[in-house]
Amino acid sequence: MMSTRCLIQYKNTLLPLHQTLCRSVSSKASNSGDDIQYCIQLVKKFDYENFLCTLLLPKTYQNPSFVLRAFNIEVAKVQDNVSEVNIGNARLQFWENAVDKLYTDSVPAHPVVQALNKVEKLSKRNLKRLVTARINLMKNKRFLNLEELETHSENVVSCLFYLQLQVAGISDLQADHTLSHIGKAQGITNILRSVPYIPRTSPLPLDILATHKVSQEMLIRQDTSKATQDAVFQIASAAKIHLDKARSLKAKLPPPALPFLLPSIAVTSYLERLQRAEFNLFHPHLKVRDLLWNNVKKNLLTY
Repeated sequence: MMSTRCLIQYKNTLLPLHQTLCRSVSSKASNSGDDIQYCIQLVKKFDYENFLCTLLLPKTYQNPSFVLRAFNIEVAKVQDNVSEVNIGNARLQFWENAVDKLYTDSVPAHPVVQALNKVEKLSKRNLKRLVTARINLMKNKRFLNLEELETHSENVVSCLFYLQLQVAGISDLQADHTLSHIGKAQGITNILRSVPYIPRTSPLPLDILATHKVSQEMLIRQDTSKATQDAVFQIASAAKIHLDKARSLKAKLPPPALPFLLPSIAVTSYLERLQRAEFNLFHPHLKVRDLLWNNVKKNLLTY
């Protein structure tokens, strides 16, 4: 989804992976302080694909993007680390309060909040939408239908893209529209990818599971029957529809917005591997880290 001019610029930055990553992280850490270093390492550890994509953004936008993604990780980790709703809500309330305190004299001492406090042009509304979506998921633990999953993806992943555009000073309805679809595709894909690692209730939409007569117990014991694969196919197809819609809008985007579409490559790669695995979410090949950097180089000319 990039113009030829942008493609040349980004293609020329694609040096061998191991050399590039080490240089980029050490340089950022030494120049941006401990808070930024914390954010970069957090994204590298918990969101490696977006870590790589962020390294390909213009340098001016890299650190703010790392900070925003680190904020998203910290909020998402709450649900992963607690089983009691009340405890989870209390921890999420900390992040909601932290957003309210940005740009005041009482900003919490947490390194991500401190780094976030230094990022200009942030929309508190979008930051709070992201936290509120996690609070709702903590309370409900599942999606009744695909529409609820899409709404959650919009409020979490798409909101993160909107915040990146705001930091970059890009105000464009077509860019928002395109990234809304990419955010929904990535959000749906993230839920699919999470299923093999969730020991309790699966977050897959209940209406689709019911249509294919797939129970929560089947997912917990990692069932690979045709019924389960058909349900996964239907959900993955929804993500693919959003990706295709985003691609159809690429010609209308302002060039500065194009680098922010790079995460769509990771989504495309996973969906392609899922298809090759015949929509078996528990296939061993899907648990192996994808060679995303090679996929970026391979697919850059078509994006």
